[in-house]
Amino acid sequence: MHLFDQERLLDESITCVKQCALQMERCLDKGDLVGAIHHCADMLREMRTSALSPKSYYELYIVVTEKLRLLESTLIEEHKSGKKLSNLYETIQYVANIIPRLYLLITVGVYHIKCAELSRREIIRDLVEMCSGVQHPVRGLFLRSYLLHALRTELLPVNEDPEPKQDLKTEDANTSDVTATSPDPEKKSADMSSASAHADSQGTISDSIRFLLLNFSEMNKLWVRMQHQGHSRDRERREQERRELRLLVGTNLNRLSQLEGIDVIRYQTQVLPPIIEQLIVCRDVIAQEYLMDVIIQVFPDEFHLSTLRTLLATCNQLQPGVRLRQIICSLVERLSQFALNELASGRSLIVPEAITTNCAHVPPDQDSAPGKQSVPESEYNLDSETALFTLFFDGLCDLIEARIRLSRMGPETQIPSGRHALINLATLHGLPPEDIPAMFASLVYLAMVLYPKQSPSLVDICLKATADSLEQLGISLVAPASPLSKELLNLLHLPLGGSPFHMSTNTGHSGNALSGAPFEAMGELRTVLGMSGFRRLVTLLDPKTTKCRLACNLLAGTLERDQRQRQVKKTLHTQTPTSNGIHEVLSDNSCRLTSEADLDGLFDLISGLLSPSSNIFDDPDEFAEVQSLIAGVLHLIGPIPRTDDPGLCYNLFCKAQSTLAQAGPRIIRFNFPALIF
Repeated sequence: MHLFDQERLLDESITCVKQCALQMERCLDKGDLVGAIHHCADMLREMRTSALSPKSYYELYIVVTEKLRLLESTLIEEHKSGKKLSNLYETIQYVANIIPRLYLLITVGVYHIKCAELSRREIIRDLVEMCSGVQHPVRGLFLRSYLLHALRTELLPVNEDPEPKQDLKTEDANTSDVTATSPDPEKKSADMSSASAHADSQGTISDSIRFLLLNFSEMNKLWVRMQHQGHSRDRERREQERRELRLLVGTNLNRLSQLEGIDVIRYQTQVLPPIIEQLIVCRDVIAQEYLMDVIIQVFPDEFHLSTLRTLLATCNQLQPGVRLRQIICSLVERLSQFALNELASGRSLIVPEAITTNCAHVPPDQDSAPGKQSVPESEYNLDSETALFTLFFDGLCDLIEARIRLSRMGPETQIPSGRHALINLATLHGLPPEDIPAMFASLVYLAMVLYPKQSPSLVDICLKATADSLEQLGISLVAPASPLSKELLNLLHLPLGGSPFHMSTNTGHSGNALSGAPFEAMGELRTVLGMSGFRRLVTLLDPKTTKCRLACNLLAGTLERDQRQRQVKKTLHTQTPTSNGIHEVLSDNSCRLTSEADLDGLFDLISGLLSPSSNIFDDPDEFAEVQSLIAGVLHLIGPIPRTDDPGLCYNLFCKAQSTLAQAGPRIIRFNFPALIF
């Protein structure tokens, strides 16, 4: 339908709504409640239309619900004046059409809850079940959205569930104990009965959870059903309309997260399992991507920490088209920030032991042998372990392996021929090649900020896994300026802390809050050059462009770090000239290249900068700047002071001279003086 027709239909509907609302207000002013209900039902008949688009229907919905709030406030004023309207809820049920009837029932039901005239538990249960009578996707979504917003958080019951009653045998067996410990057992029993009766009438936190979960489940079904209505040529339009309505569904989860009575145990047992079940069985890519993101964003970090294994296992059950990058990066970012906040406040990060069991890379507990005291069952201390990283790493590797395995199986379970065919299938299955280094980059950052002592080995594991995954996709050379090239550069810059880490997700989540984390354990260039995973990924870069840019950035970062160390050393020596440990401490964290392996790694990294065919030779200014960086790094060859091991220094300088001599006269003119002076 054309936009002009939509505007015309919307104007006609809003005009009719305003006319009926005016008649309703006149009846309310006269005290004619029956007439007001009649005109309100006429107004609500406009909500039965199927001709409006979801966007136009939303505008109509806003106008209608504003008028319904006027009716609700009038009913409350009538109650305050002493007028009883206890039979109004039953009277409304005789309205002929279901859409007007349900909107009126919700409005009147909220009035009864606020005035405490009827059982809150029964009204909530009645309303959420009766809304199932509307199965049209758009009309049903907005009806349930009105129910959700009308029953605001303060109207939902938050009382704790009453204690379960003991069976007769147990009660008889403990009669003497109860009599001895309680001065008035009959009074205690009466109090418990009164509390139970109050819970039966007003409801408990479990009733609120059931209401929100049922409403969420039904709204999600209606939302997914929108995808399968209409002609296939309108698929993109329907997907856009669905994305515009996604907040209606996600609001249920947001309201769940706002309930005060939900703790970690209740979340693990009552809240998360039904959400995950509905998320999986809907089998819809748009719904699964959005709902996983909502779960991660709205619930507290402590809940995610306790259910991390469940969340990662859920990712493995999502539809193949669901992109994992946003989910993994958001989850890692939230838990990384949570861990940093805990450590910054002086608290130890505690993870339930249940989620750390069966981790492939977690060291076994040596005290679990017979005759030795075991670790407490309730918690697993991460001060001395890398369990959080291990959980994420194992889960991410499993996810990537499953997606690649699925991509290898083309149509009719045949292996696709050609590298590009495999990459295209991986993209269709929610795993574009650039997402692989992006997800491992989040783990690299987590390892560096939480486990600085173990970070060299953990980072190397991530880099190796990235190289293995790209190799499985048949990628041997990454095109310059491609998305994969950009993400690889971001990943390779992280170990040296060359730039703040930004989560490259579609939602714009970033790790700026983590940029103050320490990088000392990974600050040495020789440590990074010694990583086999780093070297494998560098070989994938274009040698004439991308690899040269990476080399320049790493050299500049190394020289900057070395300069900072010199300034710190000079300052400390000036302030405490008698300290003997200053030189030793700073030399341990220096950027010196003190072995032939370090030198081999350096020249392998800068090989493109020493090649006459490189693009940097086209611009004289750029060429001079690059060669100045190389000359500066040559000053880092050998230990300080060099007199400690002159033989080693001589061998290193000879090796550097022989390598530079093959680069040509233009390069020799710049760099040989750095070897001599």
